[in-house]
Amino acid sequence: MTEDDLSIWLEALAGRTGGGQARAQREALALRAWIRSQVLAEPIPGVAAFDPQREAQLIERARAAGLLPSVPPKPAWLDRLRSFTSPRVTLALATLTTAVVALLVVRMPAPQVETMRGAENGVVRLEASNPQQLQLQLLAELHAAGVHATAYERLGRYGIDAELPAPLPASVLQVLQQHHIPPPADHILTVEVSGP
Repeated sequence: MTEDDLSIWLEALAGRTGGGQARAQREALALRAWIRSQVLAEPIPGVAAFDPQREAQLIERARAAGLLPSVPPKPAWLDRLRSFTSPRVTLALATLTTAVVALLVVRMPAPQVETMRGAENGVVRLEASNPQQLQLQLLAELHAAGVHATAYERLGRYGIDAELPAPLPASVLQVLQQHHIPPPADHILTVEVSGP
């Protein structure tokens, strides 16, 4: 058998046939068909159906022989990412994260406390840690609900006067309920906000 016949025979046995029908090719195709027709009735004892170590060895041999492309190089960012998994770096990142969260919690403004103190002479009195901020917030919410309201300041109290539509729309009622303000019977709203 010549070197060309051997090459044709090996290519045909691997399932890669050229256009010709040389004797070596016909023999290899017949052998390939017979091999593929064989079915094992039972698995071979002691041989695992899947052996990752053996598979890795065969793949490496195929790469060394040039039958498979070589493994592409690992990207550099993957090595840098692996460096972040060391215990020192993990501890440093955890410490930094804790410090940032603590700083954000300390710098976060305290939530505005709002307390309803009652209504006398038709004036609803509220207490808040920042009365002017609550006045502006309530004024903006009433305007957004479609109510014309005006703001005033008198003797350290920040007030709002508004004439509410009758019947009360759901949006206005929601604003009043959110701030625990009872709906006025005469539809004239007067709210005064003072500090605690």
